[in-house]
Amino acid sequence: KIKPGEGFTLIETLVYIALFSIFMVGAIAVTFQIIQSTQATSKKIVVDEEAHFVLRKIDWVLSNLKAVDILSPLSGSSPTLDVMIAGNNLIFSLTGTKIRFKDNGDDFDLTSGNVSVSSFAVERLTTPGDGIRATFVMNGKTFTLTKYLRQ
Repeated sequence: KIKPGEGFTLIETLVYIALFSIFMVGAIAVTFQIIQSTQATSKKIVVDEEAHFVLRKIDWVLSNLKAVDILSPLSGSSPTLDVMIAGNNLIFSLTGTKIRFKDNGDDFDLTSGNVSVSSFAVERLTTPGDGIRATFVMNGKTFTLTKYLRQ
């Protein structure tokens, strides 16, 4: 049995509900902030992973090249990298918002729909030695690879 004078008054109940509501609003705000932060971090990771994949692919192609193997650019800057390795014509280019790789007719995207490439340029370097600099902008972040060629 509840004895008279025991239990909560209406004011006490309202105070507890208000305190609980303040706690819940704070917890929900923190949860949303954590979720947004996680999504932003995931997007940055995807951009970095895709950019490093493209850089590794370009580096792999350029690693065993000699200057005579490069078809484009012969000098200055170009929107494509065109090389010849063991009779295979390999081309990197920007198509829309994706970097494409062509290997003797096989054509495929190196980047996915999760990222957007706004520019891709390949520059032929002549000093201090013969080399190639590939630069692209992916989701607003610039990535560059400089590779000097064997003589």
